[in-house]
Amino acid sequence: MKVKQIEGFRTVNGWLIVALAIGGIANAGGKKCVQEGTGTIEVCVEWSDVVAPVLDTDFRVDFSNASNPDIELITGNLGWIVSSEVVATLVPANIGSLSLDPSVSTDDFEVTLQNGRKAGAANVGSLDLTAVGWTGRSSLTGNSV
Repeated sequence: MKVKQIEGFRTVNGWLIVALAIGGIANAGGKKCVQEGTGTIEVCVEWSDVVAPVLDTDFRVDFSNASNPDIELITGNLGWIVSSEVVATLVPANIGSLSLDPSVSTDDFEVTLQNGRKAGAANVGSLDLTAVGWTGRSSLTGNSV
């Protein structure tokens, strides 16, 4: 049976894909959070794989500028969710840059900036979802900044 596109829902090969949330927002995948040295800013990345993404294998975070961390996604995934938050107040924090460094030249990336029901970041300095020699596809999906 062919399913027509319904706003807010995805169809894959004619199948309707629905995520149900019970008591909150659905979390279909693994999540990993990293804090800068003083524990002031926390960056979280989540994806659609069940196992949490691995720091320095699937993603990198550079806290050289602690109030504007740089986030780099390495492993392709169609369910990346990225956020930066001030630990003490739980309000969105800045992201200095969000970029890709694909480990496989044909990986695809879909990225959402969001933190539950809150914005994924206060400000984003730069966003670069391309890479030299990479032939995959990237998109910035539903975002809240």
